[in-house]
Amino acid sequence: MDVDRSARFMSMGYASIAKLREEAAKYERMAFKERHRASRLTTVMEKHRHRATVLREKEQATLGKLPDLESDQKEQQKLLQMGASGTASGAVAPHDQSRIHVRIRKIQQKMAGLQRKAKSLEHAAAHHLQIASQKKVLSDMHIEKAKQWEAESRAFTLMADRMQKATEPETLAPGLGH
Repeated sequence: MDVDRSARFMSMGYASIAKLREEAAKYERMAFKERHRASRLTTVMEKHRHRATVLREKEQATLGKLPDLESDQKEQQKLLQMGASGTASGAVAPHDQSRIHVRIRKIQQKMAGLQRKAKSLEHAAAHHLQIASQKKVLSDMHIEKAKQWEAESRAFTLMADRMQKATEPETLAPGLGH
């Protein structure tokens, strides 16, 4: 009878060990899925950060055009002042003065357009950075969840290892095996 009981105990033990290992594998798969989700979110986050950087560079390039336009505007205003003062050396005819006014107005419109464009680019970059930070938070949440699942998996693996060690013949009856 004792042999029959130990055989039954052994078979129940192996079934429990297999069940524990299945649970460990299940939690390991869940951890893998969470890590995969986190890596996808990290990729999306990096794309948004890159896009924000590109937009900021475009904004700086757009704002870099303003000093040239400002200097052109100052030149045109000097020409206009010279014509208004009526100096003999730089006298400007009245119809030329109206052309200068039109050029100044066009330069001002161009500057305003560039400033609007720069503001729009800045807004878009900020939007992409906001999305990137949201993705980072989600990614961190998935990584934490993966760590929890991995801890569960390790716990089940450890229980299975202990049970297997406890059910080994050398452990059950020391000295009888060899």
